[in-house]
Amino acid sequence: MSKFEVNGKEYESQELDFLFLLKLDEDNVNTADIYGMSAINSYFSFCSGLTKVQAAKEISAHVIANNGEFPKSLIDNYNTALEESGFFLALSQKGEQTEQTTEAEEPAESSAEKEEVATPKKRTKKA
Repeated sequence: MSKFEVNGKEYESQELDFLFLLKLDEDNVNTADIYGMSAINSYFSFCSGLTKVQAAKEISAHVIANNGEFPKSLIDNYNTALEESGFFLALSQKGEQTEQTTEAEEPAESSAEKEEVATPKKRTKKA
């Protein structure tokens, strides 16, 4: 397992599997935002054993101590863990298959549905 550093402390990365998916769910992180800051905070919490709030405070302390720089090794480690996760790769492939199947199954619009229905114009009486 690889390691990363946040606020001067070293942490060991963890395998991203169903347990991490549960962590994301527990932290109310939508998987559509899997590369967002909330997901990175959840990953740090997952690896470190810190609560979500404690993890966020450690990241904040790192940013302050490093003149506004986010912990690059954490972010790089998280991105690599996602890319190498067999679990998330399988989910991603399943999602792509479902998306392709849905697109193929959508019925084509009939020509009647495509035509615009003309709205009759109101006639006004001239006095």
